[in-house]
Amino acid sequence: MGIFENLKYNIYIPSGNPTILVEGICYDKERRKEINDYLLNKYNFVEQVGFVNGDINKPMLLMSGGEFCGNAARSAIYYYLKGKDGELDIDILGVNVSLKGGINGKNVWVNMPIDNISIDKGINNTSIIKMPGISHIICEYKEDLKLEEYSKFLIKSNNLLDEPAVGVMYIKRINSNIYLTPYVYVQEINTWFKETACGSGTTAVGIYETFRLYKSVSLDIVQPSNNIINIKTILYNDKVIKATISGCVEFYNE
Repeated sequence: MGIFENLKYNIYIPSGNPTILVEGICYDKERRKEINDYLLNKYNFVEQVGFVNGDINKPMLLMSGGEFCGNAARSAIYYYLKGKDGELDIDILGVNVSLKGGINGKNVWVNMPIDNISIDKGINNTSIIKMPGISHIICEYKEDLKLEEYSKFLIKSNNLLDEPAVGVMYIKRINSNIYLTPYVYVQEINTWFKETACGSGTTAVGIYETFRLYKSVSLDIVQPSNNIINIKTILYNDKVIKATISGCVEFYNE
């Protein structure tokens, strides 16, 4: 293992989205990528790697690519609170935001970063929602689409390749339920995943639905893992002033 032998980390499963949190904040981009690549190779079911500082008095999270990840934030909240009920504020390094989150029973929740959030029209009747550290393209699901190929086309055609991270969120409506299929690209570490669940993407869908319906919403979004992530928004004076995601987080024992 060499340079990796002293790594301390745990695996969490937030709503079916396997995430590794490494103890100790690593500020070196190249070192973070090395650790990220090593762990993703060792655990080929894991979809993202973040770093935490181990200090409950100053909770921090830094993703390998400096991007924002809602499910990793929920995993970090579970880590700092040791899976027990409570609340805390956590600094998300790389995107320079501080978020409030907590645990209530089986639900781990976090208030998402939505200051100065924008929603724009993309090509082919898509919508683009830009959040700190990640942008999302919302696209209605169609059976004839080759999703991975089309996702890469949408990211490039909407000039989003230089964003820290970009998600393409395909939504399918069945009766009153919304089913999500997320594809996520992280530029700095060059990763591309069809994710099993996406917290920030769920938030983007919630914001999209808020403006489509023009009202505050509480939606249970069905993830590819068949787990649910709930998104609650508050619309006030034509702006989304609060967005909170919640769902289960499980500790993974090898």
